Amino acid sequence: MDPTSLVFRKSPDSLAAAKVLKSTSSWQDMEVQFMQRRYQFFENAWGCYEDGNLIGVALWDISILGGFLQVICIHKERQGLGFGTKLLQFVQKSVFSLTPNLFLIAHDTAEDFYLRNDFIRVGPIKNWIKPGDHGMMMRKSIGPAETFERNS
Repeated sequence: MDPTSLVFRKSPDSLAAAKVLKSTSSWQDMEVQFMQRRYQFFENAWGCYEDGNLIGVALWDISILGGFLQVICIHKERQGLGFGTKLLQFVQKSVFSLTPNLFLIAHDTAEDFYLRNDFIRVGPIKNWIKPGDHGMMMRKSIGPAETFERNS
């Protein structure tokens, strides 16, 4: 399927979203039930749907410092086909209508993806999700916060 025909909807089913997360290498060690309980934030997440099937999840929030992308993932069977890029573009469009900065923490396996999408490295984060798990804080900006004018 063509990534341009994706549909984005708020509040995906938490069990389906947890299963998408668990399908990815970064989240495989976590139990689906744990993620479903721990991440009850799925009500604030956005789902990425292909033919009515949830294939991706993104969750971000906005603070005074900018947007922070907490989770973005595409089901492992749909990775490498452009769906992650389309989901990231959707997130960026949403965030950059409100703030000029988007931050995230990337695992080593995802860092190149974000670099290809014009993020820059800010610095390492140690013991991020579990002991020994490290990530890289990254940022993409469309300008300084002081001069940013929010889209209405």
